[in-house]
Amino acid sequence: SGAAFERIDNRVLSLRLVQLGLTGAAMFSADGRVLQPSEALRKRRLLVQRGRFRPVTHVNIDMLRCAQDQFDGLCENHDDDVLSIMEISMHNLREDTEVCLEDFVSRADVISTTGCVVMISDFQEYHRLAAYLNRYTGRTIGLAMGLTGLESLFDEQYYKDLDGGLLESFGRLFKEQVKLLVYPRKDSATQRIDTLDNLVLADSRQHLLQYLQARGFIVALDDAALEYLDIHSPEVLQMIASGRSEWTSMVPECVARMIKSQRLFGYAG
Repeated sequence: SGAAFERIDNRVLSLRLVQLGLTGAAMFSADGRVLQPSEALRKRRLLVQRGRFRPVTHVNIDMLRCAQDQFDGLCENHDDDVLSIMEISMHNLREDTEVCLEDFVSRADVISTTGCVVMISDFQEYHRLAAYLNRYTGRTIGLAMGLTGLESLFDEQYYKDLDGGLLESFGRLFKEQVKLLVYPRKDSATQRIDTLDNLVLADSRQHLLQYLQARGFIVALDDAALEYLDIHSPEVLQMIASGRSEWTSMVPECVARMIKSQRLFGYAG
């Protein structure tokens, strides 16, 4: 702190620590303060949504709302508040192997308007993220995701570094008191609403999915706002950059105000 450091953004410095491998994750409060994970996460129930958040849309907010509504019923003890976190992995920040600092700050600024804590982590695999979080909390961890994200979790190509492959990754993930909370999607071609209950995976992975559902490790989110399922962040980002006005109806008002006032994501007015 002090006059000499007025132009220093502590969020960028924290990002550099993660980028250099000096820490596994960095956290920021909604007002931009750097948080210590060991303090912020300590013995807290956590609800985490991973994404790119370019920008935050109604889908992101609705997914967290649905997850929060069901989370208490999945926890043995719920005598405390849940800490909601929007998490971005370094993998999702990189463009052509380099991290764009301006883009990172834009995303952090937009997330802050929602009141959520921001986390930047170096954990591409969910089981590594869960292990990191559990190091500090020891409580139930909810990971909110869409169906596409769940399908990626069952893709064995991501676990070639593990001797036990997919099964080992799930063994590591679900030993950490983790619940996967899965949000529906709409098939753009058929307009059908796809949910966890009608998801079909290839070969024996379908049996694994059914087992994990039966054990309560993977749970379908109810009461999703179906009118938001046509919103897709890449399309919203393209609208912002191209000067189309429809994007404002696809994001929360607080997000739209931030994008306009700070001219984020290529917004030109």
